[in-house]
Amino acid sequence: MQIYVLVDNRARQGFRSSWGLSILVEANGVKVLFDGDTDAETLCYNVERMGVSIEDVDFVFLSHWHRDHYGGLECLAEKAKGRRVKVYAPPGEKGVVERLGFQVEELPIASNTRVGPGMWSVGPLEAWSNFYEHGLLVVEKTARVLIVGCSHPGVSVLAREASRVAGQPLTLVVGGFHAPRKEELVKLMDYTEKVAPLHCTGELAEQLLDTLYPHRLLKLAAGDVVRL
Repeated sequence: MQIYVLVDNRARQGFRSSWGLSILVEANGVKVLFDGDTDAETLCYNVERMGVSIEDVDFVFLSHWHRDHYGGLECLAEKAKGRRVKVYAPPGEKGVVERLGFQVEELPIASNTRVGPGMWSVGPLEAWSNFYEHGLLVVEKTARVLIVGCSHPGVSVLAREASRVAGQPLTLVVGGFHAPRKEELVKLMDYTEKVAPLHCTGELAEQLLDTLYPHRLLKLAAGDVVRL
């Protein structure tokens, strides 16, 4: 399994940052674009700088309907050159993505739908009234990874459900944790071996993780690659 951090609030030298998130994951012979950042120019720049391709992704997994997660998908639309790429998403304003030529499939609430070989939508779960988010669970023989966008329903809630679907604890949770409190982080670590906080996690939460679980924390930014 290979996980490429394409865009994050932070970036390694030579890459661009923005308030958004986009991750490319390759596993089980499938290539998935998880979220599409805020800005197409930033996403396209970092994709080329990293030396990866996204025009051949098997599908897009959109965690939730906030612009900092779908706003840059025009980059993929341009690169795909008319190919109707499928987007798995929770219920929401799908028209903003469909107008770019994508085929949006809204997944049923709390369905834990299988979306690919060894891949599941965890949720979608309600974060607040009529607003839903889901995470992407990727399982291979040696790794079980949950990728999250902003974890609005609670990162520990998503991790607990993902570990239940996987049938064992997770290897890694990576993505935005949405400024969780200490209690939430402690619960999260009951369900995963390691964490890689990105995007909206916040400095305070990252400092807490670094203090409480220094050997279980991966510090990532745009331009980084994780191989499991």
